[in-house]
Amino acid sequence: MTTFIFRLARDASQQEIARVHDELSDRFPQHRFVGNGDGLSEVEFDIMVISDPARAGRRPAALTDPAEIDLVKHAFFSMLDGWG
Repeated sequence: MTTFIFRLARDASQQEIARVHDELSDRFPQHRFVGNGDGLSEVEFDIMVISDPARAGRRPAALTDPAEIDLVKHAFFSMLDGWG
């Protein structure tokens, strides 16, 4: 299971974060999603891989299948169309 962390606006409500989390989780149940994580205060409206157990001991932010990252990112950014 790959873990993605996403960040919405700094002032995003818990309901907005939960909505994006739930939609991503429903669409990609094979992955784990964490919203508006600590340590990303300078980042807004982005998503990234933070761990991939299949690559333990190697670069944690790399997936075996880069196309899967693209699918998740495309879904995330599609949800943000018209945000705010």
